[in-house]
Amino acid sequence: MKTKLIKIAAILTASSLPHISAAADWSIQGLGENRYVMDINNNGQIFSYYGRYGSYDGYTCSSWCSVVTGNDGVGLVAISDSFSDRFTSINDRGQIVGYTNVNSVYKPFITDATGIRTSIIAPDGSIPGKAIINNSGQVASLYYDNVHPNPIAFISNIDGTNPKYIGTLGGTYSDVTGINDSGQVVGVSTTPTNEQSHAFYTGPNGAGIFDLGTLGGAFSTATAINNNGDIVGSSKTSDNNLHAFFVDHTNNNMIDLGAMGGNYSEAIGINNRGDIIGTVSTGEFAEYHESFLYTHGEMVNLSKLDIFLNDGWSNLFVRGINDHGQIVGTGEHSNTYQSFLLTMTDDPNFYANYVTVPFSEPAIVPPPVPEPQTYAMLLAGLGLVGFMARRRK
Repeated sequence: MKTKLIKIAAILTASSLPHISAAADWSIQGLGENRYVMDINNNGQIFSYYGRYGSYDGYTCSSWCSVVTGNDGVGLVAISDSFSDRFTSINDRGQIVGYTNVNSVYKPFITDATGIRTSIIAPDGSIPGKAIINNSGQVASLYYDNVHPNPIAFISNIDGTNPKYIGTLGGTYSDVTGINDSGQVVGVSTTPTNEQSHAFYTGPNGAGIFDLGTLGGAFSTATAINNNGDIVGSSKTSDNNLHAFFVDHTNNNMIDLGAMGGNYSEAIGINNRGDIIGTVSTGEFAEYHESFLYTHGEMVNLSKLDIFLNDGWSNLFVRGINDHGQIVGTGEHSNTYQSFLLTMTDDPNFYANYVTVPFSEPAIVPPPVPEPQTYAMLLAGLGLVGFMARRRK
């Protein structure tokens, strides 16, 4: 782990190395305008939203469109044209979980491979909020309503049955953000005084809840966990910056991944190979972002790779990564907002010779990439909206 930290610290100045060439087997594919990807599974199925009326990629949206592709991003199938539907997670079985807004009540569901929906019910029989799913079909979600304004995390058995509460770290609130195939859940919870919120993880099948601590500040949140039990997330530091972190399952120590020379970074995902993706910016409401891939002990600035720069991409925001090194995200290309599918190189020579290129904001900052406000209502009033939301319109 020390080797990784030393390599992350080896950052050149922005003027000395503006960008670096990528190996020949990097690739990038645009996925279309006004399309906001959310996740990718190990088959290469991608689910996303279209945020406007009209015809896109041969599919006519009569309203807000939710779509999923076939393997490796090929094809496009509509799964909803309702503005009230939001989808949050897809597994390797093609099951997708999400929720629908019915008269300001959020009702989550799980689909099967044919798109048939089954409602997800909280342990007390009530309707919970958002949901995430693993490859076993287990679902992690949270429950709240006007009577119980503080959400509490829970986990279900396979295919959303027999849910049970996970609990909190002693406070009144907990939220789920990731689940692996053993049913280990990660998220964020308030501590006993409710003055701090800390990242947590559980044992298999949601057993127990454990505090991961912080990088010196008063806030941390986990965002993803792989099947090895390795965890990524973001934490406030002692100087009140937000930094991406990595937790090795062998010791549960929280490692600061830095911010590529900046002061604000978020780790978004980790695959079973240990590849980590995330973003760097100047602050919570920044309009410009650069994206990173942490792999082979190196923090690779994806936004400064020639494959992106030469093809006209900017303001990149990565959203998901699978075990084959396929990465999806959203950015600006040819003056339009588009999504992309990037495949990383496995060439060890590239990483052996790579030196991290620091974050550098352009002189003229482009407008932010808009996307659905998936969790804003869930987190309103909890003081966590800025940390959990991934974009603002």
